[in-house]
Formats: sequence, C-alpha cells, structure tokens
Amino acid sequence: MSLVFSWVTLTSIWILGLTIATQEKMLLHFIRRWAEKKESSFYEAVLLCIWCMSSLHSIIGYGFLIGIGVVDEFSWRHLVAYPIVVCGSSFLSGMLWAIYLRIGFFDIEEDEFNNN
Repeated sequence: MSLVFSWVTLTSIWILGLTIATQEKMLLHFIRRWAEKKESSFYEAVLLCIWCMSSLHSIIGYGFLIGIGVVDEFSWRHLVAYPIVVCGSSFLSGMLWAIYLRIGFFDIEEDEFNNN
C-alpha cells in the first residue's frame, strides 16, 4: 500500500510542478501556448487538463519510483495498482490545484479554472 501512496504523491508533485511551470509568466509557458493551438485532445491529457494529466504522467511517476529505489522489479501488482494511482493522483492534483487557484496565487480567468 505504501507503493500506491508513494506513486500517487510523486505523480501529483510532477503534475503540479509541470502545471505551474507552464502558466503565464513562467519559464515553460510557450509550451502551453503551443499545445492550446492544437486541435487534438491528446494535448489535454499531456499538458492542458490537470484532471486528465495523471492518465499519462503516472508512468513518469513510476519511473521516479524506479529511480529512487522504491521499485526494484516489475510485478503484476503494479498493473493492478495503476488504475488506483491514476484516480488518486488525478483527484489529489486536481483538488490541490483548485485550492491553489481559489487562494489566488495566480491571476487566472474564472472560465480557465472551470475548464481545468
């Protein structure tokens, strides 16, 4: 069970960090502008929708677990835990981002908040 919590935590930290880094007046904002111009919904899951990002970025979280030594070898249990991690990291990062925006650290339009 600690694997799931570690995986959800690392994935959420990655997603929130990437989302913050691509906001207006931040270093990687040009990537967000480029993705917003695209018509494909693939870019929603990659960069634009914080609720959707965990579906793909949880694989990066798994790579972090391998990198820091939490996971030594692949197991079928990781496949069972994957949907739980996707749901958990989507919920955690989405709720933290919603709280972050409500507090008012970023000056983001209300309709952009509702789209994420």
